[in-house]
Amino acid sequence: MENKQHVSKDFITRLKGEYQAKYGFEMDEWTAIMLYEMTERFTGFYGIIDESKVEIDKAVQQINGQLTPIHFKDEKEAFKYGLGKTIGNEAV
Repeated sequence: MENKQHVSKDFITRLKGEYQAKYGFEMDEWTAIMLYEMTERFTGFYGIIDESKVEIDKAVQQINGQLTPIHFKDEKEAFKYGLGKTIGNEAV
């Protein structure tokens, strides 16, 4: 387990006080410590999620740049196009 920073007793006391003021319940020290640990761990995930979003956005832009939309006037024309793509040069 990485020790990123030392958490003081004063910090834990302030954390307990914040939650007592907000919710009206007293929190014991172990609960405050565990709450801090979970918050610290999930905060690290936010950076990973942001990096993933950037990579996904780049992939979406690349895919969108490679797509060429095709529009047909009716279903018959679309069918013929699809049939020609499927059969290709084999029919020739």
